[in-house]
Amino acid sequence: MRLIQQPNLWTCGPCAVAMVLDVTLDEVIEACGHDGSAKVDWDKIPGGRAGFNESDLTLAALRLGYGMVRLAAKPIYPNDTVIPGWPGVSELMDHIGGPMVLVVQSERFVGVAHSVAVPSPWASRFFDPAAPAPRPIEELPPVQFVEFFVPLTTKAKSRWETQRAASVA
Repeated sequence: MRLIQQPNLWTCGPCAVAMVLDVTLDEVIEACGHDGSAKVDWDKIPGGRAGFNESDLTLAALRLGYGMVRLAAKPIYPNDTVIPGWPGVSELMDHIGGPMVLVVQSERFVGVAHSVAVPSPWASRFFDPAAPAPRPIEELPPVQFVEFFVPLTTKAKSRWETQRAASVA
């Protein structure tokens, strides 16, 4: 897995997905259909931008030939200020076995989620798009969601690629 650093505050999700799927950040953003930079009037959002939500990243994964499965520790409510963590996350990661995105408590913004990538459940490092280098797994913040990706048939992927090619031509 190679580290992809986020170019701004709102692209941690696409960066983590790109690392797990071994594609470029540009490919994930193109598959999302927007760059996340739309301004929003909600001061809890870093940078005041819409960013990317679960639906955006699920759609991008589908367009890139993967189904995204998200498992949650507990729902987050709008007034929550801390992600509760998930004591059983290590066991779940063992069952998944492959690379995955972990949605964790942001270390810079209270009550805001942040996406990081883990190459395997047995990895000694995790890949944080906001960090200059991979970090020791012992520094992993509390985990709220685990996202893993299942390859789809080439038919599902090729349909989107055909539509994309036709719109560019």
